[in-house]
Amino acid sequence: MTVPNFFAAKVADALPDVLRKTTDSLLGTLKEVDPEAAGWVTDVRRRQETKPSVVVVGETKRGKSSLINALLASPGLSPVDADVATATYLVFDHAEQWRAQACYPGRQPVPFEVSELPMWTSAAHELPAGQVPPRYVEVAGPCPLLERICVVDTPGVGGLDSQHGELALEAAASATALLFVV
Repeated sequence: MTVPNFFAAKVADALPDVLRKTTDSLLGTLKEVDPEAAGWVTDVRRRQETKPSVVVVGETKRGKSSLINALLASPGLSPVDADVATATYLVFDHAEQWRAQACYPGRQPVPFEVSELPMWTSAAHELPAGQVPPRYVEVAGPCPLLERICVVDTPGVGGLDSQHGELALEAAASATALLFVV
């Protein structure tokens, strides 16, 4: 091993530790400034570290939600509509009982019944009174596939609403794998 390669290897070995320490330090500062936001970041980090996530992306009206419903063996779980159905991204994870919650950065999640999922996620439905659109929605339930991976349904990109593309990009940023539906 040459001297420059030796040092490059040492730097490469130390980089994950430096990154972890820096991230932990920034999280400590965030806890002092905004404890709720720090809690949200901690929850997101914990979810990312525990199991791989597959983020399903593609253009509007290509069958992303239908594919996820088939993969999860749960017809109708992720809303499907003749018009644009998904207005935010949905994170599917495993739990013993079905549950859902609307998530907002820096705020406590708002739990709701899984049967109300279209109201919280679909562009074609009205939100419950007094609620604002969530950044994303978490849905968890007793699905065998979700014991091993987390699946994320994203809004279609390329349509009239540019925010859908931003939300899809946000969801894809934490993906272990991307599944493109065309």
